[in-house]
Amino acid sequence: MARRYARDNRGRFSSTGATARGGRLATASGNKRATQTKAIAAGKPAGTVGKPKGLKPGAIKAKPQVAAAAKPSAASRASQMRARAAQLDQRGNALMSGGRRDSAAVNVRLNSRARRNETNAGFKGLEMSRNAERLRNRADRVEFRSNQSRAKKLRAVHETPIAKAFAKRHGKSVTEVRAAIRSMDPEKQIKFFKQHVKETRSAARNQK
Repeated sequence: MARRYARDNRGRFSSTGATARGGRLATASGNKRATQTKAIAAGKPAGTVGKPKGLKPGAIKAKPQVAAAAKPSAASRASQMRARAAQLDQRGNALMSGGRRDSAAVNVRLNSRARRNETNAGFKGLEMSRNAERLRNRADRVEFRSNQSRAKKLRAVHETPIAKAFAKRHGKSVTEVRAAIRSMDPEKQIKFFKQHVKETRSAARNQK
């Protein structure tokens, strides 16, 4: 059986058996060595930010959030589309005319580079004019949907009293009057209700 050696606290071979593993055995000087323990300081969780010394509660304020940009109204979007359409029309017409008063193709030789360039410019100008027309149609749809929504809101407030009053004066049913109002174009409905509100307010002022 191989002989086992032990070392004392100074690293020397020792027969006393006092090792660095514990303090139960005697050391070289005959005293019992105190058990060595390693104190581990409690650490803070990763990512924790301590409060600066002397900082008063509530001193740190959150950054104000930037308000989102307001969405443009339907009328504004339709106006922008029409303005863009007008620009495209102007550029398209200029390209299709070739920048000359007399835009007849017979004035340019058939095989010349100028003729080819003019033809390409004409196609490009035609496409611009088509895009302008598409923009105007989109603008019309945006305005129509906006007017539909606005007319619906006005009907919810004014339609019933108007229909009842008109039906009473002209011997019609309320259902007939409502159907007649809703058959109108949304833009005309808006004008109709605005006129009603204007007349109602004027009558109320005269009664005072």
